[in-house]
Amino acid sequence: VSELELELPGGYRIGDIIISKLDFKHEDWSLAVGDRGEVVGRARGKFDPKTHVRCKFPEFPSKHLALDQLELELPGGFRIGDTVINKGAFKGENGSVADGERGEVVGRA
Repeated sequence: VSELELELPGGYRIGDIIISKLDFKHEDWSLAVGDRGEVVGRARGKFDPKTHVRCKFPEFPSKHLALDQLELELPGGFRIGDTVINKGAFKGENGSVADGERGEVVGRA
């Protein structure tokens, strides 16, 4: 199994687009709440690989973040917890959804 295929803590994967929930400055680098970044690997060094992932951001090339300091950005820019409105009725073996019905984004498809 390659490093790219390994699942990281919190279900993150290398290449996932994430959103920072942390404001942080260090010398010439800065990170702000809402900055978009990318998961680049497992935590290293003093950071616990069970609770942190290594990320990169445009203004911070390598930053370890704890799971509560980031959130996953899903395709289309959606985030877990976003409210969505169904367009078009659907009925399947697991239930139905009416046109205009509200829902909540709960994770990856």
